Parts: sequence; structure tokens; C-alpha cells
Amino acid sequence: AWVKQIDQHLEAGNFQRAGEVADKALSERPDDAELLELRKLVAQGAERASRADELTAEGEALCAQGRADEGVALLEKALQLDERSVARITLRDVFVSRAQDSVDQDWRAAEALADRALALDPGHALAKSLRAEALDKKREELIDQCASKARRLQAAGDFEAAAAEVQRVLALYP
Repeated sequence: AWVKQIDQHLEAGNFQRAGEVADKALSERPDDAELLELRKLVAQGAERASRADELTAEGEALCAQGRADEGVALLEKALQLDERSVARITLRDVFVSRAQDSVDQDWRAAEALADRALALDPGHALAKSLRAEALDKKREELIDQCASKARRLQAAGDFEAAAAEVQRVLALYP
């Protein structure tokens, strides 16, 4: 029963409570090898979570100072240490914010940043919206390029190639 309780607290990321239960269990069975190993796991998990919190705070500070690449690197390290950490939300929010800032100037960057945010939180509405906006800009750019190329081909008298260019883009964006 002790092992199950400790495991449940570990899975939930509640290292303090897992430690308390492990200590209580060890007071009853101090030589139990499994309990001793679980206590070590609890300590390691708590240490990783603490380090993840430190890295998250440092990463947030760097992002706030305009050093987003360095901040993102620390937030990603924090996430590697503890999947349940607040780093996931912070990292998602950094990607969303950067996508918002770039969507009008660089749809490619905005799309990539929105994709990274959605990888962390697939249901995030703003990230979905930014990705859709970036894809709309991609479509507009491709259509503009197609129209320009088709006009050049038409002006050169190559009506067949002009029509093929239009058909190519229509196949992508009916």
C-alpha cells in the first residue's frame, strides 16, 4: 500500500507528499529495499523539479530582457528536467508571443513558432489562429507569385505555360 501511494504522488509530481509518505513507510519498515529506492527517486524528482523551476525563472527573465533565444534554451532544458513544470506553459507563451510579433512580416517564422506552441499545447486557440493566419499569408504570397509568373509567361507569348502555372496553384488552393 505504501509503494502504491508513493508512486501515485510521484506520478502527480507531488514530491513533498511522496517524501512524507516514504518517510512514514520507512519509519515502519526501515530496511525495506523498495522503499529505500523509492525515497531516492522522490529526492531525485524533487531536485529535478526544483532545478526546472530555477531554469524556468531564468528563462522567463531572459525572454523579458529581449534575449528570447537564450531564454527558450533554458525553458527547453527545464522542460526536459520536468515535463509537468510551468516551463511548458511559459515556453508555449513565448512561442505564441513571438509568432504574434512576426506574423505580419514573416509568415514562415510565425508558422514555425505557432507549430512549436501547438506541439506543447495542441488545443491552444491563439496558436491555432496564428498558424491559420500564417498559412493564409503563405497562400496569398504563392498566389501573387503565380499571378506574376503567369503574366510574364503570357507577355512572352507562352500561354500554355501560363495556364499550367495557374493550374498548379489552383491544385494547391482550389
